[in-house]
Amino acid sequence: MNSGGTTVPPEFTEAEGIAFVRRQWSRLANGDGLALAIAEAGSDRAVGHLTLTFTRQPGTVSLGYWLVSSARGRGLASRAVRLLVRWTLADVGLARIEAFVEPSNFASMRVLESAGFQREGYLRSYLAIGDGRADAHIYSLLATDLD
Repeated sequence: MNSGGTTVPPEFTEAEGIAFVRRQWSRLANGDGLALAIAEAGSDRAVGHLTLTFTRQPGTVSLGYWLVSSARGRGLASRAVRLLVRWTLADVGLARIEAFVEPSNFASMRVLESAGFQREGYLRSYLAIGDGRADAHIYSLLATDLD
């Protein structure tokens, strides 16, 4: 889930997994953004991932996140998103975080709404996913929303 569509491999083979991790490591080095793991507190086992990607607008980043299916439904994504967006807006000092969600992804919408994001609009055929296109809801959270 990001402004250009997801880069998470639909079928996670070892080769696709390694390529995905390398892409994430390159975000910071290339100045494109930041990628972080979501880990279980007790084991530090990575169960998901968060990304912040710089957009064309100064002070704005695009948020992406996902969890492996076995980690879903336990509030891990909601907690990770809340922690990351507070840090991004309050400590780093950015002005706006955007997130794009396919209309059928109700769980992702709940994650964003629990973190204080507001739905701003509907973008037809906005996301490039694989060889296809998908509509998206756009959500945002502003630094001023934290007050």
